[in-house]
Amino acid sequence: MIEQIKTYFPQVIKNNCLWTSKKQKIFIFDHNESKIIEVSSEEAANFTIVNTKESEVNILAIDKCIFNDQSDHKKCDFAAFNDKIFIFVEIKDTHKRRSVKKKNAKDQLEDTIKEFQSSINFSNYEVFVIISWRYKPTRPAISTGMQQAAFHFRKTYNAKLTEGNKFTLS
Repeated sequence: MIEQIKTYFPQVIKNNCLWTSKKQKIFIFDHNESKIIEVSSEEAANFTIVNTKESEVNILAIDKCIFNDQSDHKKCDFAAFNDKIFIFVEIKDTHKRRSVKKKNAKDQLEDTIKEFQSSINFSNYEVFVIISWRYKPTRPAISTGMQQAAFHFRKTYNAKLTEGNKFTLS
């Protein structure tokens, strides 16, 4: 997978968009003005990857690293993957207009997965697309709109759409 990504997105090397971790918990923070970074605590993080086996996990900065703001399509914030699972993550604020932000997040995830699936082989991976909120949502996570979107992502991209601030890679 890493070689496919480097081949299709050569800027990964130049922009230092890909790194590997074996930590049990990997804490990701999304700078609004620059690419995502790894931080040292869950309190400072927007998203946590739980790596129960402490195996190799690859983190790939997408927004403001592989693609910049001048890209002609929408993009999610980052991806993470091991040898079985590949996740695309979009981190959103929840203070205002949550339904609009949720729609934007779904659009960003969909454009990103289209771009990646057009050139990268995901046949040996279970794919997840995750909308992550910076703050705890005040509304129920499962709405009719999310159920419809989850069905669309499963049928169209063979990917599972979920919401949350944490993902366990097993």
